[in-house]
Parts: sequence; structure tokens; C-alpha cells
Amino acid sequence: MSRFKDAYRTSCKTLEGRELVQRRKEEFDWFINIAPDGFEKALGWINEDKKQYGISP
Repeated sequence: MSRFKDAYRTSCKTLEGRELVQRRKEEFDWFINIAPDGFEKALGWINEDKKQYGISP
């Protein structure tokens, strides 16, 4: 479990550093929101995958 937590934490920090997600901590809980630019990029990646694999919208 520790390796998963470390990888997840690193991924979140990387995405936050690229301004694709926004994180905030309240007491013991973390909240992660997709930034507007991150949402647009994610949609682009999804559409690219659909084209690559021949999946219709």
C-alpha cells in the first residue's frame, strides 16, 4: 500500500505542478479538482484515444 500512496502522491504533485489539478487539504481530507486547462487537455486526450482506437463518439 505504501508504494501506491507514494506513486499517487507523486502523480498528484506532478499534475498540480503542471496546473492540471488543484489540491487543498481540510483537516485530514484532501480535495482534488481538475483545473479548467486540465479538463480541456483531458478531453483532448480522450478524443485522441477514441480516434486511435476507432471508437465513435
